[in-house]
Amino acid sequence: MASPVPESATIAEVATNDATTIVVPAPSGIQVGDLLLGILSARLFSSVAPPAGWLTVIYSGPNDFHCIWYKFADASDTVASDFTFTLGNPFMYGVASVHRISGAANPLSISHTWDKDSAAPYDCLTITPPAPDSLFIWGCACAQHSQGPTTSNKGVEQTDLSGGFASMSTYALPVASGSAQTGAIITGGFLTKTKFSIAIAPAPSAPAASLYRSPQIIGAGV
Repeated sequence: MASPVPESATIAEVATNDATTIVVPAPSGIQVGDLLLGILSARLFSSVAPPAGWLTVIYSGPNDFHCIWYKFADASDTVASDFTFTLGNPFMYGVASVHRISGAANPLSISHTWDKDSAAPYDCLTITPPAPDSLFIWGCACAQHSQGPTTSNKGVEQTDLSGGFASMSTYALPVASGSAQTGAIITGGFLTKTKFSIAIAPAPSAPAASLYRSPQIIGAGV
């Protein structure tokens, strides 16, 4: 039986400055088995840690960090009010988001690409989903603010925020084919800027408890 198409049901984001934690409100409606995806970009700190029990897709640092973690939700996540990302020391700016992704069969495949300090405006990096019936997520974080995607690329969800010198925009769109996808976001930020593209697809033939890179194949037993 075919796996359901992953869908980003809700998303919560937060930006903050000069702190040692970034506390992201929990997306509403979390159910046991949902895929939770955490994305964080921050500048000038020594380390970062996700909430307990979250596993790493990518961890790139130090100083200018871009990190992605995941967890298949358990009963404790269904009643959580927020998720806390812990930083090694206060930072210039930081921003994080948490996606609740439903219909993501376990195991599944995650492909990810990112870049930093690229000139604005952004066209987020092109990525080819590892399989049809995927979820395409793209976005950017910067030290000032970010705006929109273009109207033609506007996803099913849109969250733009600005908190002093920290901003992230993240968008999600189900795609029916495995063809290349590119999202567009305009930024007016300065200093470190990060753009990212993520593709999430069912991978029913993958081992149930494994993590590979490019693409990542993940299972709850990792």
